[in-house]
Amino acid sequence: MKNIIAIFKRDLRRLLASPVAMIIMVGLIIIPSLYAWFNIAANWDPYSNTGNIAIAVSNEDAGTTVAGATINAGEKVVGELKANDAMDWTFVDRDEALEGVRSGEFYAAVIIPKAFSKDMTSILSGSIEKPVLEYYLNEKTNAIANKMTNVGVDTVQTKVNQAFVETVTLVAGQLMNVSANAINQSDPIDTLVKNMEEVSTSISDFKVTIAAIKNASASARSMLGAAQNLFPGAQQLLADGQVLSSDSRGLIDSGRTLSARMNASMASILEILHQTSTATTKALRNLASQTGADSQTVATQLEALADNSGNMIEICNKTIGVLTSLENVMPSQKDTIESAIATLREIIADQQKLATNLNTAAGQIRQSGQISQETLGGLADENAAVDTKLSELTTTYQTQIAPALDTAAGDVYNSLGDLSSFLSAASGSISGINDALGSMGSALDSGNLAMDNVIVILDRTQGKITDIVNNLKSVKSDSRWGQLMNIMRIDPETGASFIASPVDLKTTSFYPVANYGAAMTPFYTTLCLWVGGLVLVALIKTDVKHPEDFENLQPWQIFFGRYLIFLAAALLQGLVACLGDIFILRVEMVSPALFIVIGLWTSVVYSFFIYTLTAAFDEVGKAIAVLIMVIQVAGSGGTFPIQVLPGFFQALNPYMAFTYSIGAMREAVAGLYDHYFLHDMLALLGYVGVSLLIGLVLHKPLLRLNAFFKRKLEDTGLFG
Repeated sequence: MKNIIAIFKRDLRRLLASPVAMIIMVGLIIIPSLYAWFNIAANWDPYSNTGNIAIAVSNEDAGTTVAGATINAGEKVVGELKANDAMDWTFVDRDEALEGVRSGEFYAAVIIPKAFSKDMTSILSGSIEKPVLEYYLNEKTNAIANKMTNVGVDTVQTKVNQAFVETVTLVAGQLMNVSANAINQSDPIDTLVKNMEEVSTSISDFKVTIAAIKNASASARSMLGAAQNLFPGAQQLLADGQVLSSDSRGLIDSGRTLSARMNASMASILEILHQTSTATTKALRNLASQTGADSQTVATQLEALADNSGNMIEICNKTIGVLTSLENVMPSQKDTIESAIATLREIIADQQKLATNLNTAAGQIRQSGQISQETLGGLADENAAVDTKLSELTTTYQTQIAPALDTAAGDVYNSLGDLSSFLSAASGSISGINDALGSMGSALDSGNLAMDNVIVILDRTQGKITDIVNNLKSVKSDSRWGQLMNIMRIDPETGASFIASPVDLKTTSFYPVANYGAAMTPFYTTLCLWVGGLVLVALIKTDVKHPEDFENLQPWQIFFGRYLIFLAAALLQGLVACLGDIFILRVEMVSPALFIVIGLWTSVVYSFFIYTLTAAFDEVGKAIAVLIMVIQVAGSGGTFPIQVLPGFFQALNPYMAFTYSIGAMREAVAGLYDHYFLHDMLALLGYVGVSLLIGLVLHKPLLRLNAFFKRKLEDTGLFG
């Protein structure tokens, strides 16, 4: 031990006695730290400066038109990029962008193609074409820059996708949405059921009215038959003149009653047609005023209204038959009746057109799920014209045809008033009366047939309405309807935002690191301490000159005695490097004290290992130390995770000193976990053990080999 201390003291005196040696020693202590500091500073926060990376953008999007609206998604993307300072977005044409990438002026280029908007909206046409952003990059310029531009372009793609999803979802939400107040006040199904039940009740009342008219018509027809049976022949009538006169009085009264009832029946039928048309117009206007009604329900209602138009057409045809019969009875009203028949034919044409339009609208709604309020309003306006025509026709019948029929019948009845006075001419009168009664009977038969058809049609319509009401009530009782109502109550913008980005990422860092420079501090500090050990053996000799100055000096004493000067320099290197990280660079760390401890320990272990290699293998040992450093730089996991490195480095990683020095320093910088710091400190002892093995066991046997290599190198005149 005495000789070891003596060697160290002599080395120290000689160092202090030489200003040049002191300057060199100071340089040996500081220069390795500069390597770490410059690299840490250069990597301090590179990702906050990506705004200086130039990326060219060329927008060639021609835009497109959808449902009358002009859309240019390319302009929206450009707008997003202009508001984004993550990269240096430069807006140029295609040729300039591509040439800039080739020359290195731009790291990358994004081209928005001509059909970008058309392809983006192709989902609405049924022929889907996925829009594509063209991306060009120059991988020659910088490896890391390319990764940064990839991230930037991926961000643009994500923003475009989110904007597209949000827009489509917003439109769908607006189509589905019913205001929360409206839904809370009245459930749409309850409203539909109520309306349907009111229609069913109206149909029942209609059927009762028709049944009453039919009964009255049947009574009238029975009386007509009885009246006609009173005239078996002219001779018998003349022979029974007195009886005929008496019976004619009864016939006159019955005829007047029949005429009044038939007039009332015809007027009722026309009024029912008018009320039915008015109800159709009202139903269409109600549908047009509803916002957010279920499309399938609306389609079903439109189909039911179309069926109702068909029913009205049948009634109009039967009514035309009745009026045609009346035309034969009342030639004086031929023009008026023909005008009424023409009006009915117009109404039939209008109802046929309305039924076609209703079925077409229902089909479009079932296919697209969209409801055009304007279309429904137009259909209501078309049917309103039919309302007016029916109203005018009813008025015409009540004010012109019915009075004329009453007058005609009255003339017949009045001509029979004094039957006894005109009995001689009774034959012709009776014949005329008999013909008139026959025509009237035919008219009543046609009317009865028409009313039978109306009742059948009304029964079928009422059955369909009952089925619809039952189905609606079944839907209302289903729990899924309540869920749908809850969805429809959601604000469209809120729903669109959720669909576009349904997950918010909440990040919690257990070991937060201030910046990239702080994260890289363990690696560059470790590396600089190994470099420090290399520069020491490069300039300070490992052998001791004039060993005769020491009493009984042993090789192992020389080994440890000379290392003490290396040890002192290594401790100063570690101290300077760690203090510079803390106070000059101001690297934020959880435990600066532990960082200094592991820095000093690492410097000692590395310097001892490198010193031992050099002492044992001389110049070859220095080369081995450099080779080990190179392998550790690549395979220690200081930059990239060890899991992404080739298998060769993964296999060597547990045996590398860098692995444990970097691990311990990361514990000091970011935070301690369990016994990891102590484990890494102790793991470095393995290198101390290897160093002792080489220095104490292999050093002496290798002396002759080293001398041989040294002579051969000196003989070249290039080494030594």
